[in-house]
Amino acid sequence: MSGWISDNLDLSSVKTQGGGRIMPGKHVAKISDISTRATKSGNGTLVEVDLEVGGAVMKDFINVRNPNPKAQEIGQERLKALLTHCGHPNPDKPSAANPVGMKVGINVVPSTFTNDKGEEREGSGLQNFGAYFAPDELDGQTSVPTPSQDTSQADDDIPF
Repeated sequence: MSGWISDNLDLSSVKTQGGGRIMPGKHVAKISDISTRATKSGNGTLVEVDLEVGGAVMKDFINVRNPNPKAQEIGQERLKALLTHCGHPNPDKPSAANPVGMKVGINVVPSTFTNDKGEEREGSGLQNFGAYFAPDELDGQTSVPTPSQDTSQADDDIPF
């Protein structure tokens, strides 16, 4: 036996996936990919956006056409916010330019999810409302972590 895997396996043309997850906080992200596709039910359209921060990628799925008018309204507002804050030349007409490569501020919050084994896990995701902002709001920084949730010193006496 020559090794743990077949000697003729060649991974030279395989791309690796981004590493890690984007931690809660405010970050400047690069739009690394954007595409449209049908919703799971097939009766709507969503925009899938890949947002990259330091090699980690987070996806956003934005409803742009949906039989539920409120879902469509929220999705279109979210897409326009993304396009406006990344500096798209015409956020009213998204097809005017592809935003891939543009930078946008993202607000990442803690979230929980259930994995394939039914186990609840901690993760992170985009804030539902106010997910996007102009990158210059971070004053040249690329990331600002969410303040710690540690309240162990909350009951300390105030020293004055």
